[in-house]
Amino acid sequence: MIENYVSKRVALRMKGSMFGPEMETLSREIGASGYSSLSGDHYLHACEYFGIWCSRNGIAKDAVTQADMKRFLDNPINIEGVKFVSGAHSLRPGLRALFAILGRDNRPTPMAPLDAHIHDFCAWLRTVRGLSDRTISKHRQGLKRFLTYLGNGNEVTDVPEMSVESLCRYIDEYAKRVSFSAKRDNQITIRHYCRYRKVKGDTQLEPFLDVHLRRPKPKRSLHHKVLSREQEAKLLRVIGRKTAQAKRDYATTLLMIRLGLRVGDVCELLIDDIDWDEGRFLVRNTKARRERLLPLPDDVGAAISDYLLNGRPKTDSRHVFVRHCIYRFTLVGSPFTRQGIQHQLVRYFERAGLPLNLSGTHVLRHTAATRMSGGGAKIKSIADVLGHKSIKTTGIYIKTSDRMLDAVAMSWPKEGGR
Repeated sequence: MIENYVSKRVALRMKGSMFGPEMETLSREIGASGYSSLSGDHYLHACEYFGIWCSRNGIAKDAVTQADMKRFLDNPINIEGVKFVSGAHSLRPGLRALFAILGRDNRPTPMAPLDAHIHDFCAWLRTVRGLSDRTISKHRQGLKRFLTYLGNGNEVTDVPEMSVESLCRYIDEYAKRVSFSAKRDNQITIRHYCRYRKVKGDTQLEPFLDVHLRRPKPKRSLHHKVLSREQEAKLLRVIGRKTAQAKRDYATTLLMIRLGLRVGDVCELLIDDIDWDEGRFLVRNTKARRERLLPLPDDVGAAISDYLLNGRPKTDSRHVFVRHCIYRFTLVGSPFTRQGIQHQLVRYFERAGLPLNLSGTHVLRHTAATRMSGGGAKIKSIADVLGHKSIKTTGIYIKTSDRMLDAVAMSWPKEGGR
């Protein structure tokens, strides 16, 4: 399980460290609890880091105390060859989890009622609803925020009581201070939680599923934001391919703008997923939790090949796109993140003089769908490329002009000679 969060070389090193067995247990619990891969990476490195510190200070594994952890957090030092998770606030969560495992003598320790409740909710989302780990992590945070609110802002250890009034009050108060997307995500979390409680036999919240928790409707026009041909060409020209980092950013942008890949799909792309002989690649670990094979256009393949051969730094990571500089908790050669791609794209939009309200990575996905629709592609084919389960979702992406909608509608009956 450690290999799910770090490279094989680092995982082998961690397993041979002082807290290797405990870190293996911790990695399983991290996965079961729905934590993100970045959090798992931080937790494991914090444990390894603390183990090296203990060894250097002559502290045996069975003699480690909370006082030792406090001494370590008060004065952490850089250790050559080990990722440094800066600051006690970043180290402490991982070490708390480590001490919880050390205190159980390798036997399962009963969770606090609230932690067990959240853990069971996340497991239900994964096994019954079929959600991805990243989506589960988001709902886990939303549920904790809701339960903390029910506890009047205090840290709660048991499942608090909830009523009609408290649920309505939370939804209304939270909606006043957040964006539309945050309001929508919050209501989706609450709706999942109400369904979960219903499955567990609590029907008190069932009425909210149809009455109070309907999805808020976005105030958006029919015409979605897409890049024009001129804007697309200007963006790619600004990115260029003069530097190693530019080669990476050019390839990631092409993947999103030509094939409509989500930013997470781009980050998760592995070298082993590309079949150069067949001219196609595999998209795995998607939002819909379905793998799909996509063709590799010539210009996209050339950009990826140029980056791999002439730009990508040496690293053990099998991810195609990696970091080129140290940033916060990540080192050179570590997998490139969603936030990294989004941040770089905003910078390129600024340099190209393009409107910043078009700078989101999802605009590139809308642009790809629009290009495919304008080129005469059937809506089912577009849905397959984008990875949509329903063509209704694809319809949202291609609602860019009445002319394009008419073209799609007119071509639909022609299939099968009707």
